[in-house]
Amino acid sequence: ITYTQHLHSQLSAAFDIYLNIHQSVHMSLKQALGHDGPAWKLRGACPACAFEVRQPDKPLLNPAWLHSMDGNQSAKHLDGSGSADSRLFHSNYFIPHAEVERFKDDMQDRPGKAAREKQVTTCTDNWTAAKAVEENQIQVFEQTGIFVMACRHGFIECIAEMK
Repeated sequence: ITYTQHLHSQLSAAFDIYLNIHQSVHMSLKQALGHDGPAWKLRGACPACAFEVRQPDKPLLNPAWLHSMDGNQSAKHLDGSGSADSRLFHSNYFIPHAEVERFKDDMQDRPGKAAREKQVTTCTDNWTAAKAVEENQIQVFEQTGIFVMACRHGFIECIAEMK
């Protein structure tokens, strides 16, 4: 079969329409089921974590939920570099950028436990911190990485883009 550009364009347009319809139906279904709120993924992403058994003779687990978080600092995207794909990915996994920005300067020190005796080892003597990244080096990026939170069973609960 000989390649022709118009068939490629028609298939691409048809597939984009299919994806839009699929996304619209999926969003309508989530809205009808009440699974469209901002914290739905945190409350119900993992069936094992969300399921709660109340037994009168047993105490509740403390903590009831266990999460892990990690940032990927290598997922960088240059500001103004554009994209060949104009479609947007809409998902309730991603925390909106405006919501993330509200807390960017909201870091507070918490009092820690009393320091234990320092144990000097050869490892601590030879350790050096990584070179700090200067602010002007970061400003060329639209996105500097992603920060993911998952439950102990491996279900992704939310993702925040770091800017």
